[in-house]
Amino acid sequence: MVCEGDVIFYPPKDLKWSDINSFEYISKNLKSYDSALTYIGNKIDVITYDIGSGLFVYKTYSYTGNNVTMIVLSGDIPDGIDTIKNLTYTGNKLTSTSYS
Repeated sequence: MVCEGDVIFYPPKDLKWSDINSFEYISKNLKSYDSALTYIGNKIDVITYDIGSGLFVYKTYSYTGNNVTMIVLSGDIPDGIDTIKNLTYTGNKLTSTSYS
């Protein structure tokens, strides 16, 4: 169980804490919440997720050209997780990801 304010995230029983307490787990599970998208031109700038009880999570995108090079989670998220995902490309081919 991960607690953040009034929100409690209950993981499926077959997951380990290291799986739950990760950027990808939080990021993927945000899709179940109401959201609003903000664009700069034709690119997503920020997705705001309303996770209830007056709490919000923000997913902010950075680009180099048309490639997403960084995604940052902020707002009401559990402590102790990596909040930045960096994406590296060779040309337009994604070659690696890292978290911090």
